[in-house]
Amino acid sequence: MRRIILTSLLLTTILFSPVRPLEVNAKELTTVSERAYAATAILYKQTASGGMDMACTATAFEKREKGYLFVSASHCVADDDKTHKKAVVSSSPFYISFDQLQDKTFHRAEVVMAGYQSRGDDFAILSVDTKEEWPTMPLGNVGLVKMGDEVLNVAAPVGLGRQLFFGRVSLLNMDRPVTSRDINWTNAMLLQVDGGPGSSGSSVISLEQEAIVCFIVGTVKGNPSVVSIPVSRFSAFRDAVRRDEYQWFP
Repeated sequence: MRRIILTSLLLTTILFSPVRPLEVNAKELTTVSERAYAATAILYKQTASGGMDMACTATAFEKREKGYLFVSASHCVADDDKTHKKAVVSSSPFYISFDQLQDKTFHRAEVVMAGYQSRGDDFAILSVDTKEEWPTMPLGNVGLVKMGDEVLNVAAPVGLGRQLFFGRVSLLNMDRPVTSRDINWTNAMLLQVDGGPGSSGSSVISLEQEAIVCFIVGTVKGNPSVVSIPVSRFSAFRDAVRRDEYQWFP
């Protein structure tokens, strides 16, 4: 048994060894795992005493004139006001960090969009102003995803830092009326991939498309699968907010 455990630990060390540091030029990131790792940040919420509590994981997906847009999960930054049927963003300041090995840098992140979770819109978009150059991960096409497709995920479960995971798509569309913490997960995608608390909001990247195809939001009790929401629903949510047609976010 000891030999098996040691072998498992050795394989884990090989598979999940950190890729190149974030400071490397984005053009030098040659593999999709390197790009995904470098584009992934940890989302923190500032406490009343000035400390930082890890909230979730976020991914840079779009470059803007003043900085970047990151995507994460709505339940990491907001709550549903069911009386007025609105997503209400937490008053606590949010920050993102790429979890550097030495001096960690925290960048202020403003929540610009948050979905109404009771509708299944467990998405949030945060804006970070910076002059630094960061890599991004593009949005993919979930319609091209097939059962058994290989995917990768970079997340920071249980506060242990960014980690690289590999897995497969186990179910394309969950047609059961599953609800967790009032979040509607019907029509979600199920994955066989490791994770845990803190992985919420992290991106799942198709190895074939080298692009984001869904976002991890949680797990179903008693089931080993990870629940993720397809990128198509995120795009529909984002476009509705941009057109000022999303009535669940002020």
